[in-house]
Amino acid sequence: MKLFADVELGNGWLVGADVIAQSSAIARGNENGQHQPDGVFYLGPGTYPGYAFLNLRAEFRPNKALRLFGQVGNVFNTKYSTAAQLGATGVQRCGQLRGAAVPGQRQWRLSGDAMRTFYGPGAPRTFSAGVQYWF
Repeated sequence: MKLFADVELGNGWLVGADVIAQSSAIARGNENGQHQPDGVFYLGPGTYPGYAFLNLRAEFRPNKALRLFGQVGNVFNTKYSTAAQLGATGVQRCGQLRGAAVPGQRQWRLSGDAMRTFYGPGAPRTFSAGVQYWF
């Protein structure tokens, strides 16, 4: 869901806000919904939670040729994920490696098929400002 609102305050001022929200979603690789965390072979929920965040903006146009503007994205610095995927992991929940050295080589192999939910983080709070001039 995306909601936008802009209000002209007069004297060249405009302020606006938008809210962006999304419900929880299933991670890639868990489309069948069979990934259920058990602490051994499946770590993490196999989904990513829903989120909502607020953006604010303002602009000032002292004349037809000049525009000054600024924006704050993700005003409350909401921590969120935009995607998730299941993937093999070599790290146990306690932080130790889940694997064994291959004899005679400098390689590790996973012991078992442990899967973890990996997340794609969303953007943190951002600030931007600019000037636009029409010739």
